[in-house]
Amino acid sequence: VSIAPMVDVTTPHFRYLLRLITKYTYLYTEMVVSTTIVNQKEYLLNYIGGEEQNDDKTILQIGGSCLKS
Repeated sequence: VSIAPMVDVTTPHFRYLLRLITKYTYLYTEMVVSTTIVNQKEYLLNYIGGEEQNDDKTILQIGGSCLKS
């Protein structure tokens, strides 16, 4: 079972609630722009799951538009 991302719904609070219901499902974050990873690392880490929630079933979606090679 996996929970697909929904804009303005799959917030960290919603994912926390789902994680209370089951620990066996994959949860996806909303799309995070690649520049956020570079410029706002602390925000991103808290957005993904907070400090106390370290699990391997939260999937970060990364989007970007810079095609440097």
